[in-house]
Amino acid sequence: MRGAGAPRVDHWATTLAALANELQEADSRKELGRVVGRYARTELVCLDELGYLNLPAGAAELVFQVISERNERGSLIVTTNLSFGSTS
Repeated sequence: MRGAGAPRVDHWATTLAALANELQEADSRKELGRVVGRYARTELVCLDELGYLNLPAGAAELVFQVISERNERGSLIVTTNLSFGSTS
């Protein structure tokens, strides 16, 4: 809950699968730069459900492009419900 006078944070919240699908669709429409730029300019990106599924061919590279564009520009929160032992 945001209190009176608290700053508003520009953010996107999505699952890894939804982000990968959005990026692949944008790539096929030749709009990848615009979509990656939108995620790069956002103050905070919350990426949920990391590790639940394997990404389709090429999707991992597109997701990495978003993450690398965000480097030193904004915050990234990555969540998963997998136990620590199952992520290594």
